[in-house]
Amino acid sequence: MKSPFIDPKLNINTSEAINLHNILWWNPPRWMNDWIEETDERRCSYTNCRVTTDISTLNGSSAVVFSVADSGMGSRPPLTSNERNPNQSWIFYTLESPYNILWQQDHKRPEWLNIFNWSWTYKPDSDIFHQYGILQTRAMPLQRNYSEIFRKKTKLAAWAVSNCDAVSKRDRYVEMVNNFSSDGNASIVDIFGTCKGALSKPSEDQFEKILDENYKFYLGFENSFCPDYITEKFFMYYKRDVIVRGMGEYVKYFPKGSFLNTKDFPSPGDLAKFIVNLAADEEKYIE
Repeated sequence: MKSPFIDPKLNINTSEAINLHNILWWNPPRWMNDWIEETDERRCSYTNCRVTTDISTLNGSSAVVFSVADSGMGSRPPLTSNERNPNQSWIFYTLESPYNILWQQDHKRPEWLNIFNWSWTYKPDSDIFHQYGILQTRAMPLQRNYSEIFRKKTKLAAWAVSNCDAVSKRDRYVEMVNNFSSDGNASIVDIFGTCKGALSKPSEDQFEKILDENYKFYLGFENSFCPDYITEKFFMYYKRDVIVRGMGEYVKYFPKGSFLNTKDFPSPGDLAKFIVNLAADEEKYIE
């Protein structure tokens, strides 16, 4: 859907800014401030838009974005309905699941009811759909020596986690998987990060090297069960034989058989047995 603020007659390749529109982030997430500082807006396809965090531009902005997962939104809107510019859109923004913003109360106040014009979230039915990853078809399939990968990787599954005791109870699920280890001294899942049982806290680059050299599977478990909530945990590690746990429609986007889903197993024990058997069978693992 095109924004009503974008002139359909505008040649987006022109260097001339026509009908300049201000997009104001009222209470941006921390990463957004860094993004604004590091991004050269001259590279954007549209030359008539400018992004800012200067709240003094409120009245003159074409769109105002409120991040409901961050503080600073305010207990009431900065303008009443009568004070608002009728050509200004207010946008409800979050990439967090509803469970992860339960502690934020501002947007739940009656003063904010029926205030927003658009939604901007990870859900496909949002006015602005902001997915955690983008799917692209390769022109040529990856050429990999899977037999060599199978023989090189001697460990089963790895999991990197820093959000401990999440509402999805993923910690408990992993614990139950490890209870089915046939070797009392070895775990099916090795944990990295800051939660209970973590072996270490490697950097992102270090962890990717650990995965590539040692582990046959990676756990991409979501912190909450919410429809359409598929985060970077999946997209970043999809090519490393990911095991998912969440409420996203994974088979809608990714080929069946290219990942494992815990919902296809009656219990953590069944998943544990499957992992052990698959990791020992070269032909099935490669398939």
